[in-house]
Amino acid sequence: MTSVSLPSDDGGFLSDDILIGPPGGTVRCNMLPASLLDDLSPHARVATAIAPFLLAISLRLMFGKNRVTQVLLSISTTWFAINILMTPYSANMRDDLQEVRSMFR
Repeated sequence: MTSVSLPSDDGGFLSDDILIGPPGGTVRCNMLPASLLDDLSPHARVATAIAPFLLAISLRLMFGKNRVTQVLLSISTTWFAINILMTPYSANMRDDLQEVRSMFR
């Protein structure tokens, strides 16, 4: 295979070799799923926890007790519970807990 060199912006040359990565390369992702909500304000976090629950309750009141509203209410209740249980693991809450622990040491 022949290598083609092209001039680059900084005066050097680009070759086909730089486009080929080392074998066995892995994709690394440093973003945890919980970090998606870390940038939200406290009010937005509460809204993301309560809004689906309130929507499911209002749909149940409008359409009555049927299979769809039961499933929506179950899913939104689970979402609400997960949000409540995961709150201590948020970035801001972890910082606050560290400050409280340091006050008692």
